[in-house]
Amino acid sequence: MHPRQIYLYDDDRVEAVNMSGQLYGNSDIGRTKVNALSLMVKNYSNYYETLEMMERCTSTSSATDIMICGFDNMEARRTFYYVWKNHVLHKPEGERANCLFIDGR
Repeated sequence: MHPRQIYLYDDDRVEAVNMSGQLYGNSDIGRTKVNALSLMVKNYSNYYETLEMMERCTSTSSATDIMICGFDNMEARRTFYYVWKNHVLHKPEGERANCLFIDGR
């Protein structure tokens, strides 16, 4: 699978407390999480098509056919799923089988 673009949403910055349960390193402290993750993606996969959205995902955020949720907050996960589901329900029924939602939690 080689997506055209990967959209990253997060309005937070990397702090030392994030390092124990997430893949951030010392050099990421102070960076925006979307920037640190974008650099990680480029480093591990040589993939350069990331869009960094330093904002929260809201009910008015854009959706795509395939969305991967990595939020650690139930409300954020619910909103992200709602945005995807609404997107899928507005597609022709024959195209819905190509849509996928993955919750990484």
